[in-house]
Amino acid sequence: MLTSCSNLAAVAILKTPDCSKSGLISVAKNCKLCKLLRKLHIDGWKTNRINDEGLIALSKHCSNLQDLVLIGVNSTRTSLELLARNCQKLERLALCGSETIGDAEISYIAEKCTALKKLCIKSCHVSDHGVEALGGGCPNLVKFNVKKWRGVTGDGAG
Repeated sequence: MLTSCSNLAAVAILKTPDCSKSGLISVAKNCKLCKLLRKLHIDGWKTNRINDEGLIALSKHCSNLQDLVLIGVNSTRTSLELLARNCQKLERLALCGSETIGDAEISYIAEKCTALKKLCIKSCHVSDHGVEALGGGCPNLVKFNVKKWRGVTGDGAG
């Protein structure tokens, strides 16, 4: 069980359909490792069972996160606000295949995630407005990976 792994610094939850928001909440609240956790990779495997509630618990208890990858996890501005506020060491963020990530969320990330060095956004509902916000924010951003943005025009990409 994860609660006995007191020195664990990285966790990958990949294609695990039984993993849910309640499981993530339980680990975040009860596991000693969350204080040391630096890297977390969650592949929601299109089950949509991990949402804001799980990410909110994570942001409250895992303040040392530096690397967060969310695939198929429908986070919203609510959980992203807490992640930005509580996980100020966050240097890498990947948001992929989310139905809830759009311009408002990208604009918030650009404004508040000041330590961010790497950002990957794939298959999200982002337009030229979101790209413009990123251009004006994230002062430490050195790597930006974008794929399958549905609303970005050639002008926005330029």
